[in-house]
Amino acid sequence: VSKNIKNNTVTLGKHEELFCTIVFAKNVNIISKNQSFPIVGEAMIRYNQAPQEVTVYLLENGDIKAQFKNPQRAPSPGQSLVIYSGDKVIGGGIIC
Repeated sequence: VSKNIKNNTVTLGKHEELFCTIVFAKNVNIISKNQSFPIVGEAMIRYNQAPQEVTVYLLENGDIKAQFKNPQRAPSPGQSLVIYSGDKVIGGGIIC
């Protein structure tokens, strides 16, 4: 369910422990200059995933918090979180 490169450890768990509804992302790029938060739309954490309902909040440090309506399986640090409104890309960031 997690790995710690610094300590050279891997944490194993049950399948259901891979799911979460909140994902944080850094290195955020919001394409629309007039975009306000929170963003209610859809997001993907995998390229072949169907877009999922999400509410995205901007944090004080510039990162984002994505709160999904349904639990997402194994959001992976280093992968992209892409935010959509319909068929338009709003922006995204790198999952951390």
